[in-house]
Amino acid sequence: MPRSLRLDVDVEVGPGERLALVGPNGAGKTSVLRLLAGLDRAAPGSSVTSGRTVLVGDRVHVRAGDRRLPMTFAEPRLFPTMTALDNLVFGAARSGRSQAATTRLRALAALDALGLGHLVGRRAGELSSGQSAVLAVLRTVLTPAVGVLLDEPFSSLDTEVAADARSAVHGWLDQLPVPLVLATHSVLDVMALATHVAVLDDGVLVQHGTVDEVARRPTSRFAASFVGLDLFAGHSHGTEVLVDGTFPGPASARSDRAVAATRPSAGPWTVRLSSSTPADGPVWVAVAPRATTLHASRPADGAKNIWETTVATVEQLGAAVRITCAAPLPLRVDVAAATAIRLGARPGTTVWGQIDPSALEVYPA
Repeated sequence: MPRSLRLDVDVEVGPGERLALVGPNGAGKTSVLRLLAGLDRAAPGSSVTSGRTVLVGDRVHVRAGDRRLPMTFAEPRLFPTMTALDNLVFGAARSGRSQAATTRLRALAALDALGLGHLVGRRAGELSSGQSAVLAVLRTVLTPAVGVLLDEPFSSLDTEVAADARSAVHGWLDQLPVPLVLATHSVLDVMALATHVAVLDDGVLVQHGTVDEVARRPTSRFAASFVGLDLFAGHSHGTEVLVDGTFPGPASARSDRAVAATRPSAGPWTVRLSSSTPADGPVWVAVAPRATTLHASRPADGAKNIWETTVATVEQLGAAVRITCAAPLPLRVDVAAATAIRLGARPGTTVWGQIDPSALEVYPA
């Protein structure tokens, strides 16, 4: 039975801007793209607006082919018996000979710029997965359009191939004069391809801003985890912050906001911290994994932001080791392997945490 999801998303994406839709599985990212593209119909009584085109439920439904909103999927969906070049100009063919000829010249220039000129006459079925992914995105970008939609375009590729594909597409997108909307689970896609981010939860927009704004100041557990931060609700008085160590709690981003709104009066507050950023009232406190220093014994008196904790888990993270601490602040802490060995870090080990006040990102909730 098809899943029904109520969508309430209102964002503006201008020419040349690139919006990444992120959120938990089932948040509505692909649903937004499919409604915009015309691949799904809105329920009676609802509306979908794209520029000047308003699509109202089943009473008005502009066909996908007439919307000029081409979409790339996780699977490239190239025509395997057509050449790479013919695949790239396919979307412009219906616009007339003049447009097709112009697109052909742009496609040749794009392939040369990306170092893929040797693929011009090769059949799509003979291309590698990475080459196919790049061509699928280019075909969408080269199609005459009022906007471009990308749905997890590199998710089917392995890490190294995806990195190459991302790099190949990045520079070309800078030349795109129309809005682009990208649905992704990858922070690397956001970093390489997006200018703005919209965080969705259960079909609702919960945060929207530039990539830097959302990365520095997330307002939901998902957004914080997505950019590699720990997030807590707090209440600030000047540079003193009372932090609820039981937060973030529920996975729902909207629940996160509700918790932040009620915690200041309800408590319980478990950790008192000093911040270099004065504030008053409900706040978010974001902490990066490398912001916390761990000690085997309590540091010298006079140091700020010190608490005793217990190691909950230890895992390898590339060349570093990630230690997850238990109460009173369930923080993830990245340290060098030598530091983890010196601490004798294993589940149950007692350590002392310390954060410099300037390393806390404190901002209004």
